[in-house]
Amino acid sequence: MKPQKIGRRALLACAAALAVFSGKLTQADAGYIHELSENDAAKFLLSRKLTFLGGAELDEIDQTMVESLKDLTIASGDYVPDLILTSKDETERRAIKTVREYDAAISQGFFARTGKDMKLQGWFVLTSDVFKALATAKPARQSHFCPGSEALHDASTLSADLARELRDEALTGTIQDIVSDKGFRLDLSSPYSLTVERNFRTYIQEIFRADLDNDGLEEMLVAVHRRAIGGTLAWTSTMVLGRDSETALISEKRQTGVLET
Repeated sequence: MKPQKIGRRALLACAAALAVFSGKLTQADAGYIHELSENDAAKFLLSRKLTFLGGAELDEIDQTMVESLKDLTIASGDYVPDLILTSKDETERRAIKTVREYDAAISQGFFARTGKDMKLQGWFVLTSDVFKALATAKPARQSHFCPGSEALHDASTLSADLARELRDEALTGTIQDIVSDKGFRLDLSSPYSLTVERNFRTYIQEIFRADLDNDGLEEMLVAVHRRAIGGTLAWTSTMVLGRDSETALISEKRQTGVLET
């Protein structure tokens, strides 16, 4: 099925209706959410779209949408990832379809036990972390990222540590340095992203930009996909990247209360 792009308000209305039907929201709650959606809340453009069952795609989002969207089935078109999480004591297995189900299971100590589930978990990690980042997101007063799709395309401005592999010590310098000196390979052919590889292929893709720590500066939430070259190990995480000045490197910014790192 060809993906269908639908408007923010239409998607929010569908999400609210689904939540009412499932008993997670009252009709009054749904009416309040609809009222909020009509207001001029801060909107954030997504470089990487969120996708839900039925081909719905979302490329613009604000805080008023999040609670309803947590109850939509994560999917791409008609494909629904069949993620199974396992309890700590391995006595219970739980099928996960929505972000709300995923967040609840993770908070109870469930984990992805198999390689297959580690890969499928990436779908939920990304959407869940977008929602968490939105909880503190504000329009930035200033940005030191270049505009458009090439903010991650200047290897001389990117911290080498973004490409650190398993069991590696911290890398110093820039991505450009480790390509020249440490045998890494770099691919900048895709917009809003970069790929750097040696023993692992690390694909970093911009999701959205906002002020995520209330300092007035723009940060960037990115998806990070890592896969062992010649192996089966693969997983997905997110990072918040920051750049404090025009001369500073773009580097990971660990922030309490934005994402768990």
